[in-house]
Amino acid sequence: MKVTIKIPTQNHIPEIIELINRELGIDFITYDQIINYIHSKDSTVCKIALNDDTKIVGFMIGYIINYKQFISKFKNHLNKLPIEFSNSNNVFGCIKTIAVNSDIQGQGIGSLLCNDCVDELKKKGTTLLYGTAWKINEKINSEKMLNHFGLRALCSIPDFWKNDSILNQYECSQCGKPPCNCTAVIFGTSD
Repeated sequence: MKVTIKIPTQNHIPEIIELINRELGIDFITYDQIINYIHSKDSTVCKIALNDDTKIVGFMIGYIINYKQFISKFKNHLNKLPIEFSNSNNVFGCIKTIAVNSDIQGQGIGSLLCNDCVDELKKKGTTLLYGTAWKINEKINSEKMLNHFGLRALCSIPDFWKNDSILNQYECSQCGKPPCNCTAVIFGTSD
């Protein structure tokens, strides 16, 4: 299957939401959030994968945050991360979300999206990459792909999305209605 990677437009959002709701959980990412990701070009990478029929078969978000934002996000877990994550000169590139249609997973679409995202994050000045995957029943989603891009599992954080799922009322694809009780596995590497 031929796949084209491109920046989404507002017209793609309903199809993106349908994919995310099916693969990651209902309301995990909202219409307004996708609009913000599309328009925040300086700090965000937002891409879709289109098949031959121009149907969206994959979606990805990556973004850049500074040290202060990273500390705020992981303040209770910094002691679990390698020392390079404590360097205030770092510019953190996050592989936030990857969703691929489950009917065609394993065909390299996620890797194409991730590769494009990593390249763009590096062009934007990222000095350290990280990503967050979920673990359920000892299986970690996206582990092979994150490893392929040089990211290794650094630590696990139980109930990582619990408060966020309650606050934003999204349904986890694994847990269902809030709260989400999935464990996050933080992957990372430095360049």
